Formats: sequence, C-alpha cells, structure tokens
Amino acid sequence: MRPLSFQEFLYNLGYHKVLELLAKTPVENPIDAEMHNRILKILREYMLLGGMPSIVNNYIKAKSDLNSHRLQTALLESYRNDFGKYASNPQFKNLKNFFIKAPSLLGRHFKYVKVDPEVRARLENCFGATLFHRLNHACVGYTCQWGTAAGGS
Repeated sequence: MRPLSFQEFLYNLGYHKVLELLAKTPVENPIDAEMHNRILKILREYMLLGGMPSIVNNYIKAKSDLNSHRLQTALLESYRNDFGKYASNPQFKNLKNFFIKAPSLLGRHFKYVKVDPEVRARLENCFGATLFHRLNHACVGYTCQWGTAAGGS
C-alpha cells in the first residue's frame, strides 16, 4: 500500500471542482486569491494526515483529527516494530535511531553526523542497496533523485 497523491486525496474527499481546476489551469496562470487560500488549506490538511489510505479513510468517516493522529501513531509504531524483518540486530538499533531523526532532516543536506556522530559506517552498511530495495519494494521508503528542469543533474 502506498500513500495517496494529493490528486487522489482531493478526489476521495470530494474536492472534485478543485481537482478539475488544478488539472485545467496552467501553472503560468494564477488562481484567484480566495481559491488559492482554499487549496492551501486543503494541502495543509493533506500534509497533516500524511496520505496513508487507512488514515484518510478514517478521516473521511470520522472527521476527527485526534482519531487520525492516533492511527498515525499506531502506523508509525508498526513500522518501528517491522524493522526487525528488514535488518539484523545490530542494524535494528541504527535503523530505529535514523527513523526517529529522519523528520528533522527533511529538506536539508543529509549528514550522518546529524543522525549519530558515531555510526556513519554502520548506517552506510545498514542503508545499503539491499535494505533500500526492500523498503522501496514494501512501499515504505522512496528513492529521491535531484535533477534540473532540463533533465540534467
């Protein structure tokens, strides 16, 4: 199972007119301020929920941020509990530590020292191609690549 895209989120929450507007409006053409603010509010809602189908489904039914937060917490805990399936015992501790620190590292240049100054080699070993491949295959992790608009890197 993978997270819903923003478009899928809009569709499932019944924002069909917003979805249609976004699909037909070129990026060069600004959307009026009122609609722009409405879309930003919906985007914040999407970002807070995280896009996981079970959480979005619960939110649609219950309209409860608190209940959604409880489900998110349970989902994160199940991820933490599953680390043992993808990593050996020594890797488990490093993977868990990385999982805890990862949100604070988003959008920044990644440095191992920000996770734990003493585990660079262990993290490199832990996050080798095999583990990342397994996490990507399980739709738990995603590989990101940077490039320019022209397609170069």
